[in-house]
Amino acid sequence: MSATTEAVTLSAVREGEACSKEVCATPYALRKRPFVRVIGVVIGVPLAPIVLLLVLLVRLTSSGPGLYRQRRVGLHGEEFTIYKIRSMRQDAETLSGPVWAAKKDARVTPLGRFLRYSHLDELPQILNVIRGDMDFVGPRPERPEIVEDLVPLVDGYQNRHVVLPGITGLAQVNLEPDQEIECVRKKVAADLHYIENASLYYDLRLLSATILRVLGLRYQHGARLLRVTLPRSIRGGAQQPNKCQPAEVSRPDMLDDTVAVQALCDTIVDRSLGSLIDDEIAARSEVRVPR
Repeated sequence: MSATTEAVTLSAVREGEACSKEVCATPYALRKRPFVRVIGVVIGVPLAPIVLLLVLLVRLTSSGPGLYRQRRVGLHGEEFTIYKIRSMRQDAETLSGPVWAAKKDARVTPLGRFLRYSHLDELPQILNVIRGDMDFVGPRPERPEIVEDLVPLVDGYQNRHVVLPGITGLAQVNLEPDQEIECVRKKVAADLHYIENASLYYDLRLLSATILRVLGLRYQHGARLLRVTLPRSIRGGAQQPNKCQPAEVSRPDMLDDTVAVQALCDTIVDRSLGSLIDDEIAARSEVRVPR
């Protein structure tokens, strides 16, 4: 991206423009903020005891605070503080600085692995929704240091800030976590597609797909079941799959509902069998200590 193009994009975002040469947000995406905050209060009250319990468990199992605060870039490029339940060691980025989390990240605590897998570490972000910093559905917010590095490398990156960032989104239910720049480009394309097509029905389907992912449904199956897969232009058509692409990209956009439901059943059965096998191995490997 040239310096001139970047400057124009940043200026448009900071002035709060809903449209640019590359993206134009729907009226729904721009006007839902007050209603989302009210829903946040309704949902946040019953969730508060669960969040407090998880914060206490984190405090008891590792040193450091249970609640984690981090600066993120939100609407119109403004920074805000995001809240999460801490899943890493307190000194996780002392030497490395701000970096993306990786699979099997050694910085993640044992309890943190469960919190990340179940996405329970994201629950405190309901407070961000109540405060008006975030939405339930929208582009996932990134840290200022990483945004600064990505703007010159990814065309249209700043355009994703014309709407509120979200706890979940189109990219989150279809793509795996970022590992390289090509992953970011796909996520930005997904975010811009959502911004231009946002609606209440779209949000409800994305939230439902997110719940299926939390319950353990494998990547893509929930999105296919609820018709929120990425457009073929973003997925890359029939290109060879790689670690940044959703699983089974060569399959048709529409998957029969029975297949998606069967995939959910397979996931639950696989997880149950795996748990039983692990318990059996642990029981047989116990060493009896003589009295």
